[in-house]
Amino acid sequence: MSEDSAWLTVSTDALAAQINPLGAELSTLRDPSGRELLWDGNPAIWNGRAPLLFPIVGSLVQGTYRFAGRTYALPRHGFARRKPFEVLSTVFLPDLRMDMDGGELFSVT
Repeated sequence: MSEDSAWLTVSTDALAAQINPLGAELSTLRDPSGRELLWDGNPAIWNGRAPLLFPIVGSLVQGTYRFAGRTYALPRHGFARRKPFEVLSTVFLPDLRMDMDGGELFSVT
């Protein structure tokens, strides 16, 4: 996948979003009137929008970590925000609920 691959657009009656495949970054989020709900990415201040920071947020001491006796480098905010992603499925599950102690807290239908 090239870094200039087409952005993914997803929408409902309530919101429309565009996702940049480079870093799977949510880049636009608009309400039905077209009003932008995210930071505009003004490069004079910061050209990011809503980067995917994975598997860490921030920096490691000396940019490395140890696991199973080996040392690995990991850049600030992880590696995901600079990697290309590809869409594997565009299926939307329209009934998502989260219950806690029998009380519905969140529902998307």
